[in-house]
Amino acid sequence: MAIFHYTVKIVGRSKGKSVISASAYLNGDVMKNEETGRISYYTSKKEVVYTRLMMCENAPPEWQIVPEENIKRFQKSVRYKRSEDKEAALKKFKITFQKQRLWNEVLKIEK
Repeated sequence: MAIFHYTVKIVGRSKGKSVISASAYLNGDVMKNEETGRISYYTSKKEVVYTRLMMCENAPPEWQIVPEENIKRFQKSVRYKRSEDKEAALKKFKITFQKQRLWNEVLKIEK
């Protein structure tokens, strides 16, 4: 029998934490903090079965757009070339890009 587990954590800058790094870890992916230039790599984390992004309805629509140049760059990457399911890999990349953009935008206005 499967057991569902849900955890909510607060990530605070005051303790030296990064919401982008935390998101990359929880999603088992790569995300870049545009403020610091730091890239967090957690692609070897295999425990992530499902990930999703839910934005509020008044979020700017451009946050949903993944630039074509980023898609092409990803399709040239080793991670994409080694993936068994190219369509699923591209879908995950787009969601991760949207999460990265969302968190970077939040960090720009958050005090």
